[in-house]
Amino acid sequence: MQRIEYLVYSEGEITQTGTVIINEFYKKNYSFQLIVDAKKNNSNLVYVEVNAYDRDGSKHTNASNPIKIDIDKPIIEIEYDKNNQTGYYNQTRTATITIIEKNFNLNSCRLDWIKTGNTYKAIVKFDRDGEYVLDFECSDLAGNKSRKTSSPFVIDKTKPRINISYDKNNKTSYYAKKRTVT
Repeated sequence: MQRIEYLVYSEGEITQTGTVIINEFYKKNYSFQLIVDAKKNNSNLVYVEVNAYDRDGSKHTNASNPIKIDIDKPIIEIEYDKNNQTGYYNQTRTATITIIEKNFNLNSCRLDWIKTGNTYKAIVKFDRDGEYVLDFECSDLAGNKSRKTSSPFVIDKTKPRINISYDKNNKTSYYAKKRTVT
């Protein structure tokens, strides 16, 4: 073997190339380490092609199986159907969570997701009285994690109730002395 040439492809485009010269005249087996640049090859379709050349000019080509490289964290967006400055709501409030990620790990969060390309959407309804903070975390298949937390808010659908009662009730509506109202 005289030399080895390598090419790294990402999405069909060459991103890295190089040549290794073998100085040992009768070397039949040779190994070398190639570092695939993650930034240049941030893709689900990366493969390495290796061409080995003998001293007589003959060539042997071998290509790796595709590998997936993902260095990007998922992008999380949270949008609400109702917004105000006070953070108090007297009706159901709905959050739409959007994840933009090519390798989203559906098992990293338990919601019903609708997928369109690299975008995943889920709906969360807040329909019971209570104080809420939506704290959402997810990951992709490469282990990249993202987290987003909403501002606190309150759902209060219960109308105030007032009960008025008097002491010293009698059958007439006229009283000569003070009465206590509770």
